[in-house]
Amino acid sequence: MKSVDHILFVVPGFPADENDTTCVPGVQDLVFGLQQAAPGVRHSVITLQYPYTREPYDWHGIRVYPCGGEDRRFPFRLMAWAQAGRYFRSMPKLTLIHSMWLTEAAWLASRWSKRHGIPHVCTMMGQDALPSNAYLKLPGMRSVHCVALCNRQDQAFANTTGRRADAVIPIAHHIQLSEGGMERDVDVLGVGSLVPGKAFGDFVDVVGTLIAGHPNLRAVILGDGPERSMLMRKINDAGLQKNIVLAGQVPRDEVIRWMKRSKVLLQPSLYEGFGMVPFEALSQGMRVVTRPVGDNAVGDHWHVGNTCPELADAVQAFLQMPPRTSGNIVHSVASMVESYGREYERLSRKSLVVSH
Repeated sequence: MKSVDHILFVVPGFPADENDTTCVPGVQDLVFGLQQAAPGVRHSVITLQYPYTREPYDWHGIRVYPCGGEDRRFPFRLMAWAQAGRYFRSMPKLTLIHSMWLTEAAWLASRWSKRHGIPHVCTMMGQDALPSNAYLKLPGMRSVHCVALCNRQDQAFANTTGRRADAVIPIAHHIQLSEGGMERDVDVLGVGSLVPGKAFGDFVDVVGTLIAGHPNLRAVILGDGPERSMLMRKINDAGLQKNIVLAGQVPRDEVIRWMKRSKVLLQPSLYEGFGMVPFEALSQGMRVVTRPVGDNAVGDHWHVGNTCPELADAVQAFLQMPPRTSGNIVHSVASMVESYGREYERLSRKSLVVSH
């Protein structure tokens, strides 16, 4: 990244400190990976809504400027945007702006980019590629230089806007590869927020189907959210209290420990922009079952299904196999960093041509 000296990341939320490992882990891995690969480049972060403070702080050597928006609605949201503008105007000279989520962060970054002639790239992170994203109706938002996380998200963006993303770059995670050695005493693991889109009610239904042949099956769901009470009732009504444990939200390193001791990851999400959890599971020697969403590395260790019976059949097939003894990496950090370096250089050269 020869022509890049100072990168500003603009995000809706960012970890409150270095121990806040559950906050947007995909963003953490991307920012940390780029910072580690280019220590000579200055990296700064403006975070709009979380954490709930306006006191700047350091995160792994990166200066973070929080706006303390607390995810409030309009017109109060405008106060966080105004604070972001004040932070931006106080920044040392910037050579590139990198926003994440094609929503308010990208909209602000796009305005700053046009006003000051600073190259801007946005990484789409989830449902921002879908027609439900109201920010895509704002002037100029559909022409932002965009990066998709996978081909399926790129296609969703094309269906919404009529154009493809400018690049497709998967996020790679910074987790040590599992080499086995731990007993896998959990049959089925689920990881994620307990919200409707993650469809953990289907997880319960799949386990209910499986216990006919595996009465002692052990399943664990890691995560919390508004559907927790509904899931508890569903588990109790199905008589699955001895089979399914809702373990709540746990730190990321503890998620990885659960993966090391689990056989199959079942993620029945209805939509994923990318879906990092399955790739983390593969790295820890698990097998994976999902719906055909996000970035699927379908193969010997990853099966997909659309309906609950199809998901149950896929889990059943994996449970009949001996547990894996080691993990595998699908997307490398080095490849991610190299790809973003190319995008940064391309944007910087394009900006120089336009300015002349």
